[in-house]
Amino acid sequence: RAGSLAAEAAAEIETSLELLGREKVGGIPEPRPVNAPGESWRSRLVGEGWEYNESHPDYRLAADTDAGRLRYLIHLFAKEVVLRNFGRPGDGELLERLVQVLTHLTPGNRR
Repeated sequence: RAGSLAAEAAAEIETSLELLGREKVGGIPEPRPVNAPGESWRSRLVGEGWEYNESHPDYRLAADTDAGRLRYLIHLFAKEVVLRNFGRPGDGELLERLVQVLTHLTPGNRR
């Protein structure tokens, strides 16, 4: 209300419990660990799925704590978003090096 003016609004809200069981649309895919020792890849998007190499030395370095693991997975997903949306041939290797540098600069990951 403002003087003689009045306004009303209504909104329909759907709770998360009502959304359980429905097909997921958009958002970040659930990361799926893949045991690929000796392979150099850190993460990859396969179809609509997202995989990370839990045997990669950088993952093992970062995964000592929940916070380190989360930070590492965020770096990997950011790499995948940039590659999928802005990437050109050869960009993948450059972004892999960026993830490597970020991993080794993160406090607690230095050995």
